[in-house]
Amino acid sequence: VAVSTFSKTYAMDGWRLGWALCPTPAEAALLAKTRYYFSACSPTFTQHAAVTALTDSQDCVSEMVAQYDERRKILVDGLSNIPGVRLPGGSPQGAFYVFPDISELGKSADIAKILLEEHHLAVIDGGVFGVEGEGHLR
Repeated sequence: VAVSTFSKTYAMDGWRLGWALCPTPAEAALLAKTRYYFSACSPTFTQHAAVTALTDSQDCVSEMVAQYDERRKILVDGLSNIPGVRLPGGSPQGAFYVFPDISELGKSADIAKILLEEHHLAVIDGGVFGVEGEGHLR
């Protein structure tokens, strides 16, 4: 079963609209039994936008991929120039998300709070992702 969203590909972040593709009718029937619990109440305008996204020109997809690549490069270059910040996995290959190691600077919750209060920059404390996330930000 393949599952995805329209969020990044079609710049529909926050619209909470996605799709599922099943390889067999039997699997589709099983998925249909649970469909209501994760797809109820999708606003009509998002459904119409999704149909348009899928049926119109796909040029916007390659344009968005290029934009995301540029943003990722800016983010990685910027983080690489901050003393005490490391990118152990290097530059992300499949997305623009990074999980920098900021452990040299302090606890991730403390750094996240400082960034928000003093620099108006919202990040996620890596500790919310589990013990291994402590010392990282997203």
